[in-house]
Amino acid sequence: MTKPKNLGLDLDALAGTSAHAASRLASDTLREMQGFSTAANSAREWLAENDIAAHAHRWQQANSIASLFGEMESQRAEEIRKLVNPYENIRKLLRPNASVRAAQEIAEQYENLMAGANVHLEAAQAYAKHLDHYRNIAKNYEASFRLPRAAEVARLLADIRIDVGGVADYARQHLVDVTPSHDLIASISQPWLREVEATGSATALLELQGLGSVLRHAQGFDDAITAALRMDLGDWRDRLSFPQAVFEDPVARIDFYVERGFNTSLTDFPEEAFQESLVLVGLDADTQDISEWPESMHAADAFEEAAFRRTNKCHNYLQRLERRLRQFIDEAMTAQYGAGWPRKRLAPQMLESWESKKSRAENGGLVFTTFIEAADFADYEAIICRKDHWREVFQRTFQRPESVRESFQRLYPIRLACMHARFVTKEDVLYVLAESMRLLNAIRN
Repeated sequence: MTKPKNLGLDLDALAGTSAHAASRLASDTLREMQGFSTAANSAREWLAENDIAAHAHRWQQANSIASLFGEMESQRAEEIRKLVNPYENIRKLLRPNASVRAAQEIAEQYENLMAGANVHLEAAQAYAKHLDHYRNIAKNYEASFRLPRAAEVARLLADIRIDVGGVADYARQHLVDVTPSHDLIASISQPWLREVEATGSATALLELQGLGSVLRHAQGFDDAITAALRMDLGDWRDRLSFPQAVFEDPVARIDFYVERGFNTSLTDFPEEAFQESLVLVGLDADTQDISEWPESMHAADAFEEAAFRRTNKCHNYLQRLERRLRQFIDEAMTAQYGAGWPRKRLAPQMLESWESKKSRAENGGLVFTTFIEAADFADYEAIICRKDHWREVFQRTFQRPESVRESFQRLYPIRLACMHARFVTKEDVLYVLAESMRLLNAIRN
């Protein structure tokens, strides 16, 4: 962490200048006082014997013609009193003037800022230690994987345990153009086989292959496929209440997925092998050349770069998915209820929210081409699953409302994480790719 920059005002220079000026003035005054010391002592003794001020006052009363001389005598007495008290000027000198007070205030602010910066620096150092710890864990994790030897591929394929009812089982039974397992294993160039659980790695790879095949070639909201997906992605049918940590903390989000029933073996691969496998099984065709980014925006290391890639991938897919969903809903609702459907069919609270958002956008110079551009992500499910809309418009596309709710709920926490530039996990990526393919295939057909 870089040291915080100093404030615009040079405090050291200001304090030094003010102190030097004060010191010089004090020295001059003291020298003058030393020259007056004899006169001051004589004046003190004279005043003890004769109160000049009182004498002058009586003299003024006795002789009004000499009042001017009396006033002058009074002024002389006051001057002598000042000489008798030579430290008064020094006390005035030492009182902080406006510039010194300003310097002191700025110095205090700077000290407070530095104290806060020290706190943040300590926190950053602690975070860096934790980050280094996790990076070491990640390095050790990746070191536990390898590529299979040619002689063991046949044994791996013989030992694979395909769960009945899962997507790999469905793909084997219903699809004919699935890439042979041997060819898939031979195609991966990055270490992917866990040394201590080789059969589990191979099984997970074929399950990913089944997931990609089913979502590319079958209706993703078919009852059998929906049930098969729950064996890997978990059961999200019930309406869920998301803890705030799910949106902010990737670890809490993964724990939440596991509670739903997510199959973590699907993502138990090193980063590069996981990304390569997504492309090979047909779940992902998106690539990005990081050399296009300016040097100042490059990641600190390979681990951070992988996190950037995952977040960018999810953001890209979700943005395109959401755009297509809006078009689909608007076209379907317009065909059934007419072009003015939002004002006829939306709940009052949702309509008010859309109008408010549209008004703010237009005041800022942004023009919506369609009213549904003002929709929030949660609005799509509410529109689709409303009983009359479901019955009259969307049932033939999605088959069951709980399946639609399940799909949107799986995407919701990831969308919020992406919109707030938070890093996402491999589990997030898998959810986004799978549910994007499901929804897009359904609305396309």
